[in-house]
This record gives sequence, C-alpha cells and structure tokens, in this order.
Amino acid sequence: MKDTKSVISAFEPVSVSIRIKNVSALKVVYNQIDYPIVIQVISNDGVIKSEYPVLTKHSTRDGIRSVFLLKPGEVVVMDWVISAQYSFGTPGEYCIDAIMYKQNIELPEIMHSEVKLAVDEFNKNRIENRLTELFQAQQPKENKIYCPPHVNPLYFVHNDAVIPHLLWMISHYCDSDAIQSIRRLGTERAEALITDLQSRNDRVGASVRDILRRTSEISLDDCVQYAIERNN
Repeated sequence: MKDTKSVISAFEPVSVSIRIKNVSALKVVYNQIDYPIVIQVISNDGVIKSEYPVLTKHSTRDGIRSVFLLKPGEVVVMDWVISAQYSFGTPGEYCIDAIMYKQNIELPEIMHSEVKLAVDEFNKNRIENRLTELFQAQQPKENKIYCPPHVNPLYFVHNDAVIPHLLWMISHYCDSDAIQSIRRLGTERAEALITDLQSRNDRVGASVRDILRRTSEISLDDCVQYAIERNN
C-alpha cells in the first residue's frame, strides 16, 4: 500500500493503492469475498478515527471486479480515496492500515500493511495547487481510462477550495456526483451555490433540481456505496 503524499495540508484529499501480488509459482484466485480488506485511519495517540471495509466489487485499473485470477508474479492494484472516510482536517500524525482477513474462520488477520501520514496546518495555496493538479489529471484525453466516482478524490474534499473544480464539472457535464459533493460540504458558500444553481433556467438548473428531488441528505458511506452500484 502506498499513500499519495507523506506530508499534506489539512483537508487535502488522500488516496491509497493496495497492491496484491501472486508470489507463488502457480495461478492463484484472489476473491475479495473470502479475503476482505479493512482500511483504518489511526491518530498518533492510537485512536481509530475511521474504519472502513474495501467493498466487495471494487474498482481496479482494469474495471470493477471482485474475483481475480493472478498468474505467477501478477499484481492487482486497487485504488481507494481515504478522505471519503475521514476529512484529515486536524493536523497531526496518522497511520493508515490495510488489513486483510480470512472470511468464515472468525476473521483472523492474514495481512497487515501500513503507511504514515503527517497532516500540517491548513495551507490554502498548497491545497489549491494539489486540487488543480488532480483536476487537470482527470481532464479527458485520448485513450484515457474513465475514473469511477468512488476513486475520484475531488468528490471527497471537505473544504470549499474544491468548489471551482466541482462547479466546472457541473457546468460542463451536469455531474450529479459533483452536485452532491458540494451539497455535502454544508458550508455557507456551498449552500448559497446550491441555491443559485437551483434557480438557473438551463440544463444545469434542471439537473440540480432533479438531483435534489431524487436524493435526501446522505452520508459519505451512502455516497460511496451509490457510486459503486452505479458503475456496476
């Protein structure tokens, strides 16, 4: 498992990649149902801030799958946005643990990997630069692989700095996930923007009104589950 940065600003999005390699000389079936993975965010004083299962049908760089046939030496990589679970808004030292269990035998731990992460005080310029970098990396390019919502870190930023990028997605794509991301921010600026978007007499306004009619206030867990189900 590898974190995107070892030192970040408060509220900067955090993603991890979980790599599972077949080190045997034979083909091996890896099944996420039989070998579930749980990710924990632990503060420096040992308090578990977040504990979240990597869902069964997980997005990999080859698409959404839950069962993998791995040849000798083959690696499967699974990406996950940890800031969907925890905001990292409080400066300090954190440990991100990925734990694999064996299902159906009282869940004994069979693999444990961890990375350390330092969160600095909120730095407006730094987080804006990082969000711009993430945004530019996801712009449509020739042969670019689609980024499913639950592995898009821009949907899981807990600060108004992400609003310009979400607004671009809404204006160009009427992006329903971006609409809900702004809604979840819950800040005065975000609420004013949602009100303004609803009042527009164009396709954006119609999309926002439709999304708000069809959804109630939801948690981050609900949003992640919805994103995965939608891409099934």
